[in-house]
Amino acid sequence: MRKSKGLMGLAFLLVLLGLGCLFLAYREQEPFQEIKVKGEALQKLVVQETVSQGADPMERTIDFAALQRINPEIVGWLYVPQIGVDSPILTGQTDTEYLTKDFEGAYSPLGSIFT
Repeated sequence: MRKSKGLMGLAFLLVLLGLGCLFLAYREQEPFQEIKVKGEALQKLVVQETVSQGADPMERTIDFAALQRINPEIVGWLYVPQIGVDSPILTGQTDTEYLTKDFEGAYSPLGSIFT
């Protein structure tokens, strides 16, 4: 009887530990999902790709006027399709300003691409 209570307690602790790990994994993934959604919305707003046959996939038109309305510190756009980079480039008042901010200036643990 005592041995089965010990095994039940151990099983309960393992289940609790597993649930804790799942929660932490979700919390770790959450900022990546948020920035992905924000980035896709921004791309739909400002990126116009050329859709003609034989067009160069690197030929894209970026609406910098719209970007400047979102944040005047956006100075460029970085597009590297091989590794999935498709983001604005920002410049701040200090070298560390965009380490913890997204392109809108809101807090983001992932930061932004900046100069």
